[in-house]
Amino acid sequence: MCHPAGFGRRFWAVLAVGLLALATAVLTLAWPEWIEAVFGAEPDEGRGSTEQGVAVACAVVFLICVAASARIVLRSRPVTAE
Repeated sequence: MCHPAGFGRRFWAVLAVGLLALATAVLTLAWPEWIEAVFGAEPDEGRGSTEQGVAVACAVVFLICVAASARIVLRSRPVTAE
């Protein structure tokens, strides 16, 4: 079994981006008005489509990061002959 510290910087960077994307998606679903509060603008005039788009995009980024992290872990396993 591989030790988590042995995955390298790429693994930890992908993991950090994925967790940030997940946190942003959850924040957007829980408090959709944060975009207007932070940026001071309503790009969708209160319809909520921007917030839905942000949540979906962040969820997609999270899933891509999960897949990339899994690939890094699987590639770091030592190959054993049977």
